[in-house]
Amino acid sequence: MNVEDIKFLIELQGKLNSQENDGNANPVFWGVMEEQKVPALPGCEDGVELAIDSERVYSEDELDELKQWMSDVGYFNECELDSIYDLEDAKGVLIEKDIDCEIYTYRIEGVLTKNTGAFLTKEACREYIDQFGYNHSKPYTYAMTAYRNFELEKLLKIIKTADFEILLEANI
Repeated sequence: MNVEDIKFLIELQGKLNSQENDGNANPVFWGVMEEQKVPALPGCEDGVELAIDSERVYSEDELDELKQWMSDVGYFNECELDSIYDLEDAKGVLIEKDIDCEIYTYRIEGVLTKNTGAFLTKEACREYIDQFGYNHSKPYTYAMTAYRNFELEKLLKIIKTADFEILLEANI
């Protein structure tokens, strides 16, 4: 091992021995969670969306944008557009013109991202989010216990307890 590697291990050891665990048992590792919309039963939803031709999706907050799109396509007259006060109204007007659409209810769930891997420290996970969070929907750190992962448990124990200063002195 070179001096840089040993210094890295000393720094990592300090972080592992001082970081919070967010209520998890050791061994702890970190992942990136993000918000994702999942289908929900009516009455249990966080929101409602209208999907048109499986391409365009509008929420209640985007009703003005939906009406603008409907105006832009030219199939709808002012009277029809003025009769739209919510997504149900819009669906009715669209169906009258044989435009395929459906209303979906959803709830927001935290989902562990599949393509970010695991982080040994919360700090590294935060740094990833700071640098690449734009790839995710409202990302945040999430602590997990590597339950019965004996390899990781042993590795982390070694890193947390080893005397890397001796190695550093031997390499200097």
